[in-house]
Amino acid sequence: MDVHKGIVQSCDVFFYNVGNRLGIDNIAEYAEMAGFGHKTGIDLPNEATGVVPSTAWKMRTFRQKWYAGETISVSIGQGALTVTPLQLASAIGGLAMGGVWYKPHLVKSEQPEPRIGKIDPANAGKVISGMWGVVNEGGGTGGRARLPGVSVCGKTGTAQRLSNDAVKAGHKLKDNGWFVAFAPCEAPEVVISVLWEGSGEHGGFNAPIARDILKAYFDKKARQAKSQATAAINRAMPPVIPSLPQEPSVEQQPEPGEEE
Repeated sequence: MDVHKGIVQSCDVFFYNVGNRLGIDNIAEYAEMAGFGHKTGIDLPNEATGVVPSTAWKMRTFRQKWYAGETISVSIGQGALTVTPLQLASAIGGLAMGGVWYKPHLVKSEQPEPRIGKIDPANAGKVISGMWGVVNEGGGTGGRARLPGVSVCGKTGTAQRLSNDAVKAGHKLKDNGWFVAFAPCEAPEVVISVLWEGSGEHGGFNAPIARDILKAYFDKKARQAKSQATAAINRAMPPVIPSLPQEPSVEQQPEPGEEE
C-alpha cells in the first residue's frame, strides 16, 4: 500500500510501518513544525499547548527512556500525543498551503507574517491528493463530506480514550471521532476541524458535520457574488426616467357646454 491508499483508506498498519521507519524524534520534528506541542497564539484566553512526545520529552517528564513500541501508537495519533481542534485545523491549513502556516486569529487584523516549513511541495501534494481521495474516491473513509461543485479534501480519525482491556473491564469512556477538511482542493479558502467527543464512532461520522459547514460557507459566498454582480449591472445601466402623461393646454380645453 502506498501513501495515497494509506490516507484514503485510513490504514493503521501503513502508518505503523511509516512511524517505525521514521522513529519518534523525526515524527516529533515534523509535528512541531506543523504547530503541534505549541500554542497557536490565537487571540483567545486559556489556549492549551498539547503534547508532542519524543525521547527527550519522556526523559524530562518521566526519567525513562523511549521504547520503540511507543512510536507505533504515536504514529496514528495515539499514545502520549495530545492535540486541540484548533491546532489540528492550523496544521492542516498550513499543509494545504504547501507548508506555509499563518497564526490564526479571531478578530480581523493585519495579515501576520507566514511561517515557512521545510516541506517538499511534492510530498505535500501527495498528502493533499490522498486527502482528496478520502472524500471523493471509492473506499475513502470520508465520503459523506462530498459536496457537489466543490473539491473537498479531508481525513478521518478516531482517538481511543481507553485500552481494550479497560473497556472489557466495564469502563464506559467512548472513543472520540475526528474529521478535518479544507476546500477547495486547488485553491484552499477554508479549513474545518470537527471533534465529536465520546461519540464512540469513527471519524467518518463527523464528515457530514464538516460538509454542512462547508456548504453554508460556499452557499453564502455564492449569494454574495450574485448580489455583487447584480449591483454592478445596475450601476452600469443608465437610470430609467418614466414618462409622465402630458396635461392638455388651456387652448385645447373645451369651453363649457361645447361638445368635444
